[in-house]
Amino acid sequence: MLSSLISALIWDPDKEIFTIGFLNDHPIVWYGLLFASGFVIGQQIMFYIYRKEGLPSRDIERMTVYMVVATVIGARLGHCLFYDPEFYLSNPIEILKIWKGGLASHGGAIGILLALWLYVRSSKTKDQSLLFVLDRIVIVVALGGACIRMGNFVNNEMIGIETHSNAGVVFLTKAEDTFEGYSTVEKAEARRGEGEAIAPGRVPVTISVEFKRQMDENSVTSTLGSIENRLNSWELDSTANVYLPSNMALQYTLDQRNNVYTAELQAIGIVRHPAQLYEALYCILLFGGLLWLWARRRHKLREGVLFGIFLIVLFTLRIFDEFLKINQETWENKYVLNAGQYLSLPLIALGIFVLIYIYRKPTPYNKDRIAEGTAATSTK
Repeated sequence: MLSSLISALIWDPDKEIFTIGFLNDHPIVWYGLLFASGFVIGQQIMFYIYRKEGLPSRDIERMTVYMVVATVIGARLGHCLFYDPEFYLSNPIEILKIWKGGLASHGGAIGILLALWLYVRSSKTKDQSLLFVLDRIVIVVALGGACIRMGNFVNNEMIGIETHSNAGVVFLTKAEDTFEGYSTVEKAEARRGEGEAIAPGRVPVTISVEFKRQMDENSVTSTLGSIENRLNSWELDSTANVYLPSNMALQYTLDQRNNVYTAELQAIGIVRHPAQLYEALYCILLFGGLLWLWARRRHKLREGVLFGIFLIVLFTLRIFDEFLKINQETWENKYVLNAGQYLSLPLIALGIFVLIYIYRKPTPYNKDRIAEGTAATSTK
């Protein structure tokens, strides 16, 4: 009964915010804005944390440079080497083309760990150990992860598996991009079709395809035939978001105005889990939990506790979240777990090791380090 009252969200956002004249080929996009927002907001939170602990805020500016460079390089290399090493090692120049997309959070995590190790080694402040810095950085990293996953949601990336119910999201941007890949098509826009859900997890979708000016009717009809074949083939594609049953002919209406043909196609949309939002939600909750622990309990915690908790909680939840996502690469289908899950295991193990280490071997309490930092600051 409840399922029948829930209506799937038809998700078809515009990935571009606006275009600046001289950047016409590289417009400002939501993903980029959300990615940058994670760093900007995180930096302000770190300023607040360091001020509260009597530590010099100038350290944050230098730390931010390390973090930005390490996150981008680590995430890019992680995607290239973890998910498609054969292609990128054969075409190394493609690694540099980051604007084409492809960032891996596990690579970013490794990059951040290495960068902060270098930062602490090169730092002139002896009152900030690696674990001390990591305990504070993971607070804002959790928030940054939420921003990135919301960017993935806008981009229709890392989509979830089918819900087999009316509760979920129909991701249509990738379908539109595919139709626009035809040389005869100017643009394509998808929206909810008329009528109720066809079956649990299946809703009607209307795709408006505008053909390029001066295209004749024969070329338009030929393209529609090709689109019909593609929609039919998507019935068995686990990554497809729309399809047409193979035993059903394409239903469409064709209109011509000012020498431009427009076709209205009827297809079926697949309702999927918004797995990106699930991850964004638990990243926000983790951010709130870590910030609360720092604000209320930092004087009683050993260094490394927040870092260990972050690794164990985030990447354990990531393993469960991956069960609700489609695999990013086809080679992952033959394994019990996918790449994201296998890469999460060593990070969980690292978190467990850190917690065991700090409680078996004496490490400073945060109150001791904070007291040292406050005294050092007051003498300057």
